[in-house]
Amino acid sequence: MIQRWVLLVVFGAIGTVARAEGSAWVQRLSGSTFPWGTVFVNLLGSFAFGFVWSVTAGGARTAELRTAALTGFMGAFTTFSTFMFDGSQLAQASRYGALAGNLILQNGAGLALMFAGLALGRAL
Repeated sequence: MIQRWVLLVVFGAIGTVARAEGSAWVQRLSGSTFPWGTVFVNLLGSFAFGFVWSVTAGGARTAELRTAALTGFMGAFTTFSTFMFDGSQLAQASRYGALAGNLILQNGAGLALMFAGLALGRAL
């Protein structure tokens, strides 16, 4: 268990730095106020999650690496990739109602709760 935690911490730290630096780099290159850095991280993360998931299929050792890469690195890099992966799984299972509900719930409630958190923070 300790080895698993160490892998998660190490991969998470790398993902955090990759997110911060990658997003800032793209944002500087864009010269725009539109959040291109975040778009870049979320889209790259979605691609990377799918790639890592598919190339690490099978085997006990690759399961550890998969967990470290997807939960550690990708969890720190972007949780948007996990959101997209969950959506792809629902679509592949032809659970379109659940897919629509997941998209609406997480985006709608997420935005509403972001505003609520901002309002509470400002009120304090």
